[in-house]
Amino acid sequence: AFSDGNGIILDSYTESRYTGRTLVQNNVTWQNGGSGIHGYKATRVDIVHNTAWHNSASTRLLYPQIFENDCREVRIVNNIMVMPDNPTGDRTFDERVTSTSGDATNLIRDNFFFAEGASLPNPTGANCSPNVSGDPLFVSPGGDPATADFRLRVGSPGRGNAGVIGYRAGIDADGRTRLLDGATDRGAYQHPSTDGTPAAISPRAGTAAPPAGTRAPVPAPTFGLAPGTYREAIKVALLTRTPGAYIRYTTDGRTPTETLGTLAGHQPVTVAATTTLKALAFLTPDAGRAASAVATATYVIRGAAGR
Repeated sequence: AFSDGNGIILDSYTESRYTGRTLVQNNVTWQNGGSGIHGYKATRVDIVHNTAWHNSASTRLLYPQIFENDCREVRIVNNIMVMPDNPTGDRTFDERVTSTSGDATNLIRDNFFFAEGASLPNPTGANCSPNVSGDPLFVSPGGDPATADFRLRVGSPGRGNAGVIGYRAGIDADGRTRLLDGATDRGAYQHPSTDGTPAAISPRAGTAAPPAGTRAPVPAPTFGLAPGTYREAIKVALLTRTPGAYIRYTTDGRTPTETLGTLAGHQPVTVAATTTLKALAFLTPDAGRAASAVATATYVIRGAAGR
């Protein structure tokens, strides 16, 4: 039998003499073999403002990203959970983003769910709503710690609308202030201002943004798959190492700018026919940095008919 391999597990203390509550907050868990955060036979746990991405990586486990199993008085609130597509093609291996044992004392609400492919239904009912679904628009999601950035972009539907709860800590994963009595962001990170206009990463409070053009341009984005010839449709990730940077790309030959082209989101670009990808990385004007040079990659798709 295969089990566990979880990022964080709260295990078997339903009957513990400890009568306080356990707070699990501001964690980013990704690509664990089991779940990102897993409660099992636990009592009085608050799992709030965490980000779980592409966990349950083992093909032998069908674990949700964050969930409770046989727990009591567990509150799973204001988290972001992103479940990868089932790579096997076998629908019996589909998973849920989250799940619950159904105990009436447990609460799953105000979370942000994103299933990148087919998934089983998430729990419903009075204790399991409201939750929302969609692409959270991370800055640069991925499995490489050197480049992954799970902060939320400007325009992310997960910013500024988390549920107001009094049982969270007043800081985020970066040590930024998180209001206890007002609307905040879902997930582990809080953007620096509540007005929705700054970039996902901006100067810390008390520091002025540099004048435009006084810093080096943003480095050009890179492609997650080498250009070349392929026999079938491919998926190409657009990557940037610059925290808070956005990427716009084109597939029709035009040169992307800060306002022209498709804004790259969470998922890679699907290339099903011969295509030249052009991509540009940029920050908001208050960062004081010019946009990058345009990166270009051509992918030739030759299926069986094109050989």
